[in-house]
Amino acid sequence: MRALTNSELERMQDTQKEGMNDLCDILVWTSTSDDYTDGLDTWPTSVGGVQCGFAYERIVDQDTGRVTIQSGRARLRLALDQAISDKDKVLARDTEWLVDGIVDGPTCKVVYLRKAETDGD
Repeated sequence: MRALTNSELERMQDTQKEGMNDLCDILVWTSTSDDYTDGLDTWPTSVGGVQCGFAYERIVDQDTGRVTIQSGRARLRLALDQAISDKDKVLARDTEWLVDGIVDGPTCKVVYLRKAETDGD
């Protein structure tokens, strides 16, 4: 298989961006300390209205072909130039998600998410 030309790769990246039909907010992690705490994790900065592609994880039963949606796990597609770290959080579909892994692909970033646990759960 031949390597893609720069123009082909750029065209694929543009197509990927155009297919991101969701919006999310990225909560940027920081760690602070004071007289009473050491290394308190906070997410004081929000990057709002980030264009993304959101999808719940699915499991396919190999025997029956039945598809089950995993509501506690999801995958997010982001533009390659979008900043995000594995300590950030994401707000999408009225849910807070923890970043569970980031993969830089040739056309977009794929961010694996897991639903954040709250005191009420």
